[in-house]
Amino acid sequence: MSYEEILTEVQGRVGIITMNRPDKLNAMNAQMDYEIRDQIADWNADESIGAIVWTGAGRGFCAGADISRFEASVQGENLDNVVPRPAQSWIDMIKTAKPVIAAINGVSIGEGLTRTLPCDVRVASDTARLSFRFLRVGLTPEVA
Repeated sequence: MSYEEILTEVQGRVGIITMNRPDKLNAMNAQMDYEIRDQIADWNADESIGAIVWTGAGRGFCAGADISRFEASVQGENLDNVVPRPAQSWIDMIKTAKPVIAAINGVSIGEGLTRTLPCDVRVASDTARLSFRFLRVGLTPEVA
């Protein structure tokens, strides 16, 4: 399947999901959330895949939620197309029979960090920066 916001590849028995919005430090939006959940579900059902690695393109893993789209919710746009569904993503990841490894490169902030918590293993590069900044931007944590 072809996606807009993520890249996927298989190396041996390992499926690799790369969030691909490097210009936004891979900030999570609803489309990316859907694509990650869809690919994990596909690989979970695929006997040829033994593990899933999840990482980010460019200099960051995930800078959190893409809050630039939150204004649309104030203006009455359908939230299903705007706001990621982190709780459903957590449930999907926890239900996955395959080990999911978060390969954290660069920044992993707010939702970008909480999304790694249901992963079976989290590995951070020596340049990774991890932070919860919800209060600094006037938000509460989504599910953590």
